[in-house]
Amino acid sequence: MRALSLQKSPAFPLSAAVALGLAYPAAGWEWLIIPSLLLAMTFSLQDVRLERASGLKKAAAGLMLNYLLLSGVIIALSQGLNDPALRQGYLVMAAVPPAIAVVPLSRLLGGDVSLAVLTESICYLAGLVLTPMIIFAFAHVSGAGMLQVGQAVLLLIVLPFFISRKVHLLGLNPDLPVTLGLFLVTYLVVGANQDALWEVQMLDAGLIAVARTFLTGAVAFLILGALGSDRETRITLTLFGSYKNLGLTAAMALLIFGQRAAIPAAVCALAETAFYITLALLSRWRCEPERTAERAAARQP
Repeated sequence: MRALSLQKSPAFPLSAAVALGLAYPAAGWEWLIIPSLLLAMTFSLQDVRLERASGLKKAAAGLMLNYLLLSGVIIALSQGLNDPALRQGYLVMAAVPPAIAVVPLSRLLGGDVSLAVLTESICYLAGLVLTPMIIFAFAHVSGAGMLQVGQAVLLLIVLPFFISRKVHLLGLNPDLPVTLGLFLVTYLVVGANQDALWEVQMLDAGLIAVARTFLTGAVAFLILGALGSDRETRITLTLFGSYKNLGLTAAMALLIFGQRAAIPAAVCALAETAFYITLALLSRWRCEPERTAERAAARQP
């Protein structure tokens, strides 16, 4: 199996965006978050094909891992936060579909890419109903708030999905626009909330970010192993059990609850990047015996 390259993975630009946001404030540039997210969402969703039908049971498992396990943990852990804006930000995170980066991450980690695409398709279709439903159920929004939720779903999920149908026909390589869009969203969210990230209460938000990413990821990996899933399936479904669309989280939280509600997305960007690097290193370590055996076999006459 080919060795993984961390420099070519989404972890590198996202880590750079976080570092840039911590070093240079982005106050006044928040308006770029939504256009940047639309760019990333449109090109990422162009690979989502609704006609795929194989592997539905595994894809349904990915949906449950993301919307039952991960969303449930996020909601449960965030209830103890004293800051209502942070609670609202985590609630939006629980409501949104999985990260659009799961497909390329699955490819880099040697997972089941076809399963990742199918599961993304199902999750985003389900998200049209589940996203507003979860926000309505737990945020107790007013009539005006319900209208904002509906507008956010239409603007940030439905619109880029339909545009992506046309973009797909152009045959463009999505790597650059997706990476650029995610980089800008991450930098703008972190940079716009730079001062708030150093507050004492951010420690609680940070602990939740680590727990909701590493804990749910480990639980998903262990459960799938106990059920006898193959390595490729375990990797892909583990990603669905630990990653949420943080760009969408930040944009929706900003539209519905205000700027401070976008902070959890910035905090979790650090945790998700660290989790990916951990998975990549573990994957390289597990693959090393295979490569050693292949080299030994090649030397034999």
